[in-house]
Amino acid sequence: SHSSRDRAFVKGELLPLLHGAGIATWYADDDIPTAAEWERVILGGLRACGWLLVVLSPRSVVSEWVRDEVHWAIEHRPGRIIPVY
Repeated sequence: SHSSRDRAFVKGELLPLLHGAGIATWYADDDIPTAAEWERVILGGLRACGWLLVVLSPRSVVSEWVRDEVHWAIEHRPGRIIPVY
């Protein structure tokens, strides 16, 4: 989970690092078809993942989407949330 304004960091640094370590990811930009219902597909992605990695930045801490995803993970994936600063 991240703010859309942190996309350059996620795509340019974080995803290559995870993929280079052999870690599979679910990432909205890559895994949501253009015409899809975003909220429904994101919830499906959250359910399919065992862990939530959340990028903490000044932009993400004020994002409603990030807050909703973190709250979902607290309820459904306790102890499986990884903050990245």
